[in-house]
Amino acid sequence: MSAEFGPSVPFPHIGDNVTTCMRKGLEPSPAIYDPLGLVDPVKRDNLLQHLKPHEEIPHGEAHEDIEFYRILITPRPWPIKEYGWLVQNHIAAYIRVLIQRSKQDPNPFWSKRVAFIDSWFLESWVHDYKEFEAKPEMVKFKGSGYEGLASGLIPTDI
Repeated sequence: MSAEFGPSVPFPHIGDNVTTCMRKGLEPSPAIYDPLGLVDPVKRDNLLQHLKPHEEIPHGEAHEDIEFYRILITPRPWPIKEYGWLVQNHIAAYIRVLIQRSKQDPNPFWSKRVAFIDSWFLESWVHDYKEFEAKPEMVKFKGSGYEGLASGLIPTDI
């Protein structure tokens, strides 16, 4: 179901799915986003310059942000039956990108109540839950790393 606006109300939605944003005071772009379109050469050159110092580091051993872009720009045979080259680390790196974007002013997300769950935190939480099931009194949330993650105090590098 889409929103209906009168003729005097500007259309504030960008997109028509879960990632729809409300942007106050901004006109939606008339351009159609093409994820397979040509990349701006300046942006590409900036990205390649950013990745250049990490060329000597073997694939899979660099920082997750570097690996994220390495994977995306490495040519692959297309189509292939298995797409196993995009893994959790890439999703985690993109979540960090979204966290950085959420700190911008104006915020690009429609609500200040958007929450991002760090995938490594979630993985640890699932792992530690098994210990909690066995001995609930031995697992502490208060004063642990979980409390810092849940309150947004760590990690400090994003």
